[in-house]
Amino acid sequence: AEAVTRAQFGILELLDGRHEESRAAFVRAIWILGDVGDRKMEAVYLAFLAALESVRGALDVALQSAELAKRRLVGVGDPAAAAAVEILGGVVDLARSRRATDAESARPHLESAKRRLAVAEASTSAPEVLRLARLVLRRAFTPSDSQSARSAG
Repeated sequence: AEAVTRAQFGILELLDGRHEESRAAFVRAIWILGDVGDRKMEAVYLAFLAALESVRGALDVALQSAELAKRRLVGVGDPAAAAAVEILGGVVDLARSRRATDAESARPHLESAKRRLAVAEASTSAPEVLRLARLVLRRAFTPSDSQSARSAG
């Protein structure tokens, strides 16, 4: 319960732009979840950490966290957790598109983020983790990205 509560605060801090506090909450929660062997929630919060690190501009850390999140989910069989990890990967995609040196190399990452957002927005599933993942991805888009995403979907 402590780990999930910490992680929930981490999500709120992320949405409020308090990145250091968010990172500290996620890292502590992930450590606790790893210690108790809760791979599902560890994966979900690793994906939120990847989104945070993307927003902070720490793309290498974001990519490592996203990959670890996917590995933790292997064999877990939880569709909501898998969907949350997939949705949050869109924030990493956006960071990769922004890091690209030209429009041609940025395009596949931006298109991937737009697809993830479109799938997330079309989902009728309402678990809290999915609602929060959708919100984090939606907020990661700049106004011009969001307009492009709406026209693409």
